[in-house]
Amino acid sequence: MAPLKYERKSINSFDGTRLALYSVGDRDLPTMVLANGIGGDVEIWRNLVNHYLGRYRIVTWDYRGLHGSGPAPKIKSYRMSHHAEDLATILALEEIEDPHLVAWSMGVQVVMEFHRRHTDLAASFVALNGAPGQTLDSVYGSRLPGRMLRPVLRAAMRGNTKVGSLGGLLSDPDFLAIASKLLRRLGMTSEDIELAAFRQLLAHWLDNDLRVYSAMLRSMGEHDVDDILPRLQTPTLVIGGEMDVLTPPELSQKMVNKLPNGELHILKGASHFGLIERPGKLVERMDEFYWSLRDTAAARSVQLSGGDSSFAG
Repeated sequence: MAPLKYERKSINSFDGTRLALYSVGDRDLPTMVLANGIGGDVEIWRNLVNHYLGRYRIVTWDYRGLHGSGPAPKIKSYRMSHHAEDLATILALEEIEDPHLVAWSMGVQVVMEFHRRHTDLAASFVALNGAPGQTLDSVYGSRLPGRMLRPVLRAAMRGNTKVGSLGGLLSDPDFLAIASKLLRRLGMTSEDIELAAFRQLLAHWLDNDLRVYSAMLRSMGEHDVDDILPRLQTPTLVIGGEMDVLTPPELSQKMVNKLPNGELHILKGASHFGLIERPGKLVERMDEFYWSLRDTAAARSVQLSGGDSSFAG
């Protein structure tokens, strides 16, 4: 399948960092803004974009320091707060009002931090495989992986290394088969994952600066927005993966328990990569969510106009 044809342009964020911005669709349509997972690029959203194209204008961006975006001014400028302000800058420069925010993995923390700083500016929020913070402490339902990883991340931030040197391995089908099998055994993916999409995700992930990833992962581990969940009035759909070991379903339930307007859906048999494992089921549940928002808005409009929504004819 040919790559989606986005309109691409560069913008300068609040601190001068150059961001690669991608958009597709008519500006007169409601706008859906996509916040990626760490290392993800525009192609991870292919199934979702193909489904909603024609109903929404769709906007996304490469995180600072990754893919088509430029590096941040310093290594400490990759915190969730910086990404949240990048999102705020994009909305302002593109004159986007009432966006429908959709976030995957790390993007959930970015959007939550955005909500902390810019309360209830969004029309809706769909949180895919995310956590309300301190993500490293939830892997495999244990704090041990995070404790082991933190000193490694601190050391990597001081290095001068790209993981891109490993990218050539992905041209070897034997390596891909072994890596995919290993990840399945570790519970990180399901057998239903779209192999071509996952291979592309890995290839693009490997072609970036290890220091940037380390800084982002460290910030994800330190970041916590649990305190704002009870104050978040934006209608929110939280979607988790039944087999997700990186952000387990228990975290999704924890988020919804504290959200005033939250709904929960767990994708059966899906891992952290439900976007490319259960795309049909994913957009089906999102459609239900968006239709419910329209029904609620229509009922409220009738009430405000003094009509009776129970009368027809």
